[in-house]
Amino acid sequence: MDRQGDQLKTTLANHFDFGVDKTVDYHRLTFISFKNEFSLHRTDSIGKRVAESLQIGQQQFTLEGGATVSQFARVNVRWNRVIQHRRSIIGMPPGMSKEIQPCPSLGHLARIRTCLMEMRMLPLLLASSSVYRRELLARLQLPFTCSSPDIDESHRPGESAIELVKRLAEAKARALANSHCAHLIIGSDQVAVLGDRIIGKPHTFDKAREQLLAASGASVTFLTGLALLNSQTGDCQVDCVPFTVNMRTLDIARIERYLHAEQPYDCAGSFKAEGLGVSLFQSTEGPDATSLVGLPLIRLIDMLLAEGVQIP
Repeated sequence: MDRQGDQLKTTLANHFDFGVDKTVDYHRLTFISFKNEFSLHRTDSIGKRVAESLQIGQQQFTLEGGATVSQFARVNVRWNRVIQHRRSIIGMPPGMSKEIQPCPSLGHLARIRTCLMEMRMLPLLLASSSVYRRELLARLQLPFTCSSPDIDESHRPGESAIELVKRLAEAKARALANSHCAHLIIGSDQVAVLGDRIIGKPHTFDKAREQLLAASGASVTFLTGLALLNSQTGDCQVDCVPFTVNMRTLDIARIERYLHAEQPYDCAGSFKAEGLGVSLFQSTEGPDATSLVGLPLIRLIDMLLAEGVQIP
């Protein structure tokens, strides 16, 4: 079928005086559905067969400069070459007319349509100003933009750590839905749990030292909430990915040297796992190491695939 599609592409390119592009370029193409767009002299059923053959394997072909199709009242065909293609592709009878004439509605049907609505993935938006999450998302080699949501991140009474991060991740994504219609919006939130206590970002040297002293020789579990919102449909996938760090036994001098070197005051748990903070670890446990940095890519890929995004 691919060979037949290539033959048909060659035929149209040669005889319509503008190229036919088989490669779907989702950023610029205009899709033209050929079904019912050509009426062929004497044989309407042949036109239908042409339309069906143009959609081989659910792949639509595109006409570069397709908007100019409506300017053609008639397309003259060099018949001897075309008939060979027709016979090999769809078995057209040799007695058919030598002219293909667009139907009167072709101009309307050939109107440029953006691929965003049907074929191309929705634009990707990261609802975060975190440079760490931005660097992680860039690994997927997908185009995306960033915007920082403004929400209340307060911990509600009686709310578990898992409930907290899932709620905040979704809230961050939904906070940008009105300003970013028809987007896939990624929200993420993370807390560290030491025993039964939630520990957040320290913000200061003294608070960071206190957190690391408390974590010395203990296990700290990082809970990362993840949400992927389709702002066009309102559907939102939400999950929580855990990751546990078993800390080395740390003395004050070592802690202070680390804090002066890396200043991890904007990181939950008071260390940067992607940097020198790994020197404080004895071991780690979890399904996705990227969740420790703040954006669990493995789970995010699952969500993106569910939305029809192709990765890679």
